[in-house]
Amino acid sequence: MLDDATGPAAMLIAEEVTRAAPIILSGGGPQLRIYTLHGEAAMEADLDQELSLPFVPTAGDWALSLPASPEDLEAVGAALAVISPRISVRDSTDGDGVAVASRPSASIPIINTEELERP
Repeated sequence: MLDDATGPAAMLIAEEVTRAAPIILSGGGPQLRIYTLHGEAAMEADLDQELSLPFVPTAGDWALSLPASPEDLEAVGAALAVISPRISVRDSTDGDGVAVASRPSASIPIINTEELERP
């Protein structure tokens, strides 16, 4: 199923949308946010520093949210709609680029960080 989303995801990565807005995977563990490196940063990246995940992010109930530019939302949304309801697209310009992906049949709490900082 994730292999079927390779085309739309590769297009978004090539357009560098994922430089500032992450791919978000919610499900079998902590929410996973994936940002990508481009240009010089990608060439200089130290691949030896990569670590494996201590959990399987697609275990059980999971959802993948891809960021897209407003111009690409409709096309990417249509391409993903035929793949799986677990894979969705969102506007990369909404909010601060770290929007929470919706999880099928699950509720994600929203934490008001301003209230946490209040004395």
